[in-house]
Amino acid sequence: MLFKTAIRNSIKYFRRSLVIAVCIAISTIAMQTMDGIGEGFKISALRFMLNQQGMIVFEPAQAEPLEFAVHSIEEYESIKEKISQIIPDATISGKIFSPAMVVKDSFSIETAVGSEDDISGTIIGEKTAKMLDTEVGDTVILFGSDRYGGLSVVPAKVDSTAENYRSIRNGKGLLLPIYLARMLLRWDKGEVRLVQINFEDFWKADDYAAELRKVFPDFKITSWKERLTNIEDLFKVTDFKMNIFAAIILILVAGIIMNTVLTSVLERKNDIGTLRSIGASRIFVTKMILIEIIFVSLIGTLIGTGCSYIIIRFLLKGGITLGEVGGVMDYMSGNLYPKIVPLKWLGHIVFAVIWAVLWSFYPVLYIVRMKPVDALRKTL
Repeated sequence: MLFKTAIRNSIKYFRRSLVIAVCIAISTIAMQTMDGIGEGFKISALRFMLNQQGMIVFEPAQAEPLEFAVHSIEEYESIKEKISQIIPDATISGKIFSPAMVVKDSFSIETAVGSEDDISGTIIGEKTAKMLDTEVGDTVILFGSDRYGGLSVVPAKVDSTAENYRSIRNGKGLLLPIYLARMLLRWDKGEVRLVQINFEDFWKADDYAAELRKVFPDFKITSWKERLTNIEDLFKVTDFKMNIFAAIILILVAGIIMNTVLTSVLERKNDIGTLRSIGASRIFVTKMILIEIIFVSLIGTLIGTGCSYIIIRFLLKGGITLGEVGGVMDYMSGNLYPKIVPLKWLGHIVFAVIWAVLWSFYPVLYIVRMKPVDALRKTL
């Protein structure tokens, strides 16, 4: 009976119901859209970061941080082949890192020299190129220590510049093809400092790492979850900004809902007074109005969820261009694509309904506390 009465009253007072439904729909759209964009940002940032850091990393088991120029992984090509058998879609890169001095025209700058086997030429970061006044086609001289402690000198022709390219952080640094890095360190062919493995489903990193440890027990093998334990802290700022935006929408909507419900119950106070005078309890009247609010709110959340889905699907077609946002993190570039998390969206629906009910309590309590005779006598 209460449910039927709620539906009947919702239709009878259609304008008021429409205002409440629209407010709830806007709240739902704000929460779900912001959540979709926020989740998309996290996934995009995490993927770019892991592509640079490595979803799984191989290192010599005995290597210490200050001994990277001494210890190496040998028979890299053989290891690479075995990894491909375990992780079919893996992108495997052998890297070498070494501090070096880059010298041109008697000016020098200390830079981290890295290498990987999927590039064929020397790439210099844009900021480093400007500091060295170096252009594509110029030759820079690298000074560094080899694995035996001696001085190593290697010329490197600059093939291209890049503002952000994997190991080149913020445009600073130098990326060498792997054969030049081996020459600088006096390493034999087949030696690398570490092996980075990337693949499509990075959430499987722990499982893949466990399988690889069985095949390569003599190496130190770590997944990104083991190495980047504080990674969630990077996304707290994004979550905070998204939550602030959604909170502003919710506060504005709360005021409109409370005012609309108050106006609605005052318009119906004669009807409510009649119900009270023929024996309806305060609890009955309260339930009747709140069920009406819940019904209208559910309609609003369903409309809002449908609109959110359409917005997210539209954004998924071309993604959201990061623009200046991409400069916040070295790993971000290109577009981000929103992501729908069904459980979170369901939570938003429940929260929106509860939010509407909470802000309807004051108008409801106001009218049910009024004596039936006063409700019948007083006019707006």
